[in-house]
Amino acid sequence: MTHFGGEKRVIALDVRSRNFGFVVFEGPNEILDWGVRSFRSGANAVKTPAGEKFRALLDEFTPSAVVIRERSTRSAKKLKLLSIIERQVRNRRITHGFITH
Repeated sequence: MTHFGGEKRVIALDVRSRNFGFVVFEGPNEILDWGVRSFRSGANAVKTPAGEKFRALLDEFTPSAVVIRERSTRSAKKLKLLSIIERQVRNRRITHGFITH
């Protein structure tokens, strides 16, 4: 999807086992939003599941692409979240990919 001014909107993610960081870009030079969404469990558990938090970002920003930072360590929680994210972007037919660092 192309947004106002013909610029593409991209969400970049850094997924961890207990949270994900994100930046929303409008074209190559403008940042619309950024932050961290937490979904830890236990005594300080967050009530909203990670999948719902990611879905809310997709609903709010309607990106044309999602880019996920690939890390070498993959915990079971992280793999589950990556699976949820990939399913959501595929269902919405959003281009997505991974970058390594």
